[in-house]
Amino acid sequence: MRLANKCFSIVILGCMAAAGNEAAIAQMPGDSGMPPAGQQIPGTTAITSGPDVSPTTTNQVNQPVVSPDVVHSNRSDQVLGIPSSYCGHVIDLLMRNRMRQQMGVGGEQQQVLMPQFSVPVSVGDLSVQSVQLVSEGTPDCGPVIQVTMHNNSQVPIGNFRVSVVAVLGTIHVHSPSATTFVHRMEPCEHQQLQIQLPASAMNMPLGSQPLGSQWSPFDVLVVAVDSFDELIESDELNNVQILRRSELQPVVVTTTQVTPTAPGTGELNTVPNAAAPDQAQPSPPAIDSIDVDKLNLGDAESAALFRR
Repeated sequence: MRLANKCFSIVILGCMAAAGNEAAIAQMPGDSGMPPAGQQIPGTTAITSGPDVSPTTTNQVNQPVVSPDVVHSNRSDQVLGIPSSYCGHVIDLLMRNRMRQQMGVGGEQQQVLMPQFSVPVSVGDLSVQSVQLVSEGTPDCGPVIQVTMHNNSQVPIGNFRVSVVAVLGTIHVHSPSATTFVHRMEPCEHQQLQIQLPASAMNMPLGSQPLGSQWSPFDVLVVAVDSFDELIESDELNNVQILRRSELQPVVVTTTQVTPTAPGTGELNTVPNAAAPDQAQPSPPAIDSIDVDKLNLGDAESAALFRR
């Protein structure tokens, strides 16, 4: 019995000694469960001190580099989320103008009070003076439209866009359109722009006509200055004109005829042709020639929302 107790005590003391040795080994400096110095763990970064030495990573996984898409980051893509080659920005402007008309907002606001200035500041005002037809267009070449604008204010205006849209029946985001940029207009300046619509304006389906059916050219033209609504103006309603194609007046080109004054004298006399001078023909007021509701803007709005 005594021998058994003595053996049990020896076993207990041996276990306690072994546990103490393991604890001492674990607390030894430089041995904390990490691999020895110089041994690299796979998939980690080895940092070496010293000049001109950069961290190196081992066992890296090749991942594609994602760069920001800056090609389509201009403002034209921020309007309804569609590129400028579509006319969603013009549809949006038509809807806002219809809302302004319903609210009775016109051109009565001529000055804006800004806190940083001691006196009211006059804001600019653009208007469409006339819309004329330069060339009729063919199935392979779109028509050329001449737009005459007026800066009806005492301040210069610039950095805005002018858009023309061809419509047949219903306006939608895919209606043929063209947009140009205007850098600057001086106070009270008249400026003329010639914009060519795409050839698709001369071959448009009416409604849901199937492929292969007879297509027709556009019958309504929408012209919008500051078509992206970027400027603060005193009158926003005169920025848009909606005209029937039959209402577009052709641009009159004046020619001169040279005839001698007398036989043998050699003197020449220029006689102007009887054609009328190229003057801007006044067009109907904005959105008065055609009711906006006839353009089925409700369908266009749903199409624009679908494009969002």
